[in-house]
Amino acid sequence: MFGKLSDEEQTEGIIIRSEEVLNVEKGQKIQKIKENNEKVSKNEVVAKVSTQNEQDIMKRIEEVNKKIESALAENQINVNSTQNITINEKIERVLANINNVNLQSKIDEYDKEIKNALYEKAKISGELTKEGSKLKSLIKEKENLENTLNSNTKNIISTNAGNISYIVDGYEEKFKTDNFEYLTEDLLKSVDIKKGSVLSVSDNKAKIIKDFNTYIACIVNKDRLKNIKRGKTLELNINNEHEALSMIEYIKDIDNNRSIVVFSTNKLSTELSKYRKISLGIIWWSEVGLKVSNKAIKKIENQNFVVKNKSGFTELVPIKIIKETEEYSLVSGYSSKLRANKNSKELIDIPILQEFDEVILNPKIVEEEASVYLKLNLNNSSTTEEAEIK
Repeated sequence: MFGKLSDEEQTEGIIIRSEEVLNVEKGQKIQKIKENNEKVSKNEVVAKVSTQNEQDIMKRIEEVNKKIESALAENQINVNSTQNITINEKIERVLANINNVNLQSKIDEYDKEIKNALYEKAKISGELTKEGSKLKSLIKEKENLENTLNSNTKNIISTNAGNISYIVDGYEEKFKTDNFEYLTEDLLKSVDIKKGSVLSVSDNKAKIIKDFNTYIACIVNKDRLKNIKRGKTLELNINNEHEALSMIEYIKDIDNNRSIVVFSTNKLSTELSKYRKISLGIIWWSEVGLKVSNKAIKKIENQNFVVKNKSGFTELVPIKIIKETEEYSLVSGYSSKLRANKNSKELIDIPILQEFDEVILNPKIVEEEASVYLKLNLNNSSTTEEAEIK
């Protein structure tokens, strides 16, 4: 019976972040240097751009690498040279490290080290053996391809410090965080993305999320805001999976019945970066206490009652409702003993409701039994007072 009761309003939230899309020409493919959501500094190289022609060159380089590896396997004359032994040991160390990592960027780095080591082996073999002319030719071909690639490669530079993101949905320019006066109902409803859907990572777009604050704009019933002001902190339920403390940053009325509210939070920044539209539960209040079903409460005149099961017998208990929702109420009892009135010496025992009591749903209450408490006018403190019990 002891539990938490909250008043939660379900609505739709639009995610707004301080973000800047990086300049990538249409049709170009990004070679990602940084992982999605990885921290970056201002003016740091976060990715490289390759055109279709450059992708073809990279494919040819990969083919030449395979030919070099094949030629190395055929040429075993210098396999025991000091230089080769050193390179082989390096390759073995790198291979051992790969087994202990699962970060793709680190695996790519180790892969590059292995290819460079094999390249060095090829150069050594090409210089020191009669059979090395084939390797020399392949090495020269690879160097020419790499020179061509490097001369055309363009770096993507971070314009600000923050987190790199490859999730770009086209709404970055429409939603800004410097002020929220521009927000309208039409703009919020124009976001053509399924609520709660995780946005896909792009291979030709990138942006910088400049800070950890996430803003969530939504439309609520204006009545909810009667006692709510900017700066108020509330709990938000995100996609029915996460809860985050959030502060009301901005309020603007749409009409007599509805308002736009913008919340800000520095929680769940990585999780929220996956979304533009979310399912949002606003917890307007939350309290803990004796929680009973509204089906167990019966009102007679101005007094609320519940009936509890007491060792096979029933007992009528007058209660006060502290908070209520459509299904449940938080309740409390009265003093265990009250005077019948200010001038009376009679003490009336008032049964109380406790944490592990069992209450009966849809109880049948005899009005004669309830009349004892109705006469006390329990909700009017001027006619009753607590007895001093020593």
